[in-house]
Amino acid sequence: MQPIQFWDVIVIGGGTAGVPAAIASARNGAKTLIIEKNGYLGGAPTSGLVSPFANYHDSKGEAVIDGLFGEIISNMKGMGACYGPIHPIEGNPPWGKNPTVTPFDDEYLQYVLFKLAKEAGVNFLFHTMFKDTLVENGVVKGITVNNKSGCLVLLSKVIIDCTGNADVAASAGAKVQKGRESDGSMMPVTLYFKLGNVDVNKIERDIKANIDNFRWYAIGQVDGVVPSGGQKRQLFCSGFLKEIAKAKADGELLLGRETLNIFTGIREGEITVNATRVNYIDGTNSGDLIKADIQLRQQVISVTEFARKRISGFERAHLIKTAHEVGVRETNRIIGEYVINQEDVIKGKTFKDSIARGAYSIDIHNPGDSKSTWIQVDDSYNVPYRSLLPCNLDCIIVAGRCISATHEASAAVRVMPSCMAIGQAAGTAAALAVSEGTNPKNINVDILRRVLIKQGAYLL
Repeated sequence: MQPIQFWDVIVIGGGTAGVPAAIASARNGAKTLIIEKNGYLGGAPTSGLVSPFANYHDSKGEAVIDGLFGEIISNMKGMGACYGPIHPIEGNPPWGKNPTVTPFDDEYLQYVLFKLAKEAGVNFLFHTMFKDTLVENGVVKGITVNNKSGCLVLLSKVIIDCTGNADVAASAGAKVQKGRESDGSMMPVTLYFKLGNVDVNKIERDIKANIDNFRWYAIGQVDGVVPSGGQKRQLFCSGFLKEIAKAKADGELLLGRETLNIFTGIREGEITVNATRVNYIDGTNSGDLIKADIQLRQQVISVTEFARKRISGFERAHLIKTAHEVGVRETNRIIGEYVINQEDVIKGKTFKDSIARGAYSIDIHNPGDSKSTWIQVDDSYNVPYRSLLPCNLDCIIVAGRCISATHEASAAVRVMPSCMAIGQAAGTAAALAVSEGTNPKNINVDILRRVLIKQGAYLL
């Protein structure tokens, strides 16, 4: 007989939405369990090496996301493991009208997330895979999971799906949209990696001498003193167009896109590279992910050798590490009680049930080709609570990149700071539903908003 456990709130997925959801749920009084397939928390920024935190400032340069996200940043800063936000002093980055980036150390982030969750009273179930959803007449009752100890039955008053792929909601019969509405095509996948011993000053000189070789660049400076060995001068760019074109023509470069995007980190000479790409991958299909893993790791080595040979500043660079798993930008999105659309994002539509804000522009990595599409967002936008609620299911909340949004709108709200804000709202809503003994769809959203504001969220 399978062991059965009972919880107030279960969060499936310990990534950028799941961790804030679990912390918020526990802090608001719910007996909370978080389930994660890895042995650590963080998701995209830890297992996926996605860095830095993208822009979360409006046209006035004011932050639109705080709360648990701000607490995480503050904790890392206190350990010398996070800089910024960096306001570029030179360049033309497309992230927003007042763009910022916030570099951090992924190893310290793992520690900080675990520390905050443990202090909040969250219970952990690591090395565990979601198996199936238990649902009766449209009401989600619990889930089954597998790990080294066997199969477990976990019953809960509220489930929060933070899998990124809406795995739990889809398993329960939620209506979902996969990929682009016109044809179902999804944005390509990527494998981030880190290089060390890069001469950042040399790259900066090269950018300024060959601006037409870069689609965009941003140069900034860390305020105050940085720890010994810290990277004071911060540089972010997308380019090296001529070198890439020549290397491809010579058959020396295996790469799925036309640019290298590089981001300095907190340590001198270390950069994160976003360059690899494989199209036509379904992140919910294990066979596709295996194919992507193989191709992307080939690209990482090819790009590293290419950069050492052909790009100024990379002559002595070495590969530090690759991400543990493929970075998937898009799979399933639920059809919720409200579907956020492109106009909502661009025009900054306000909602009476807004539970989070964002400021990152619409960033579409074009399905099927090597290019990207940027749609500028000049100010902040809002995420309504209804977009977290599957229209045909009860007692489940969805948070992260699989919330209810169109292909275009999702390309903005999918970034990590937004997911953290959405996760905090989901966890708070779940705890309120438990305390009131009701379905998350029936909670008083005005109370939810008041609690979120009291706990540091920016909703106005």
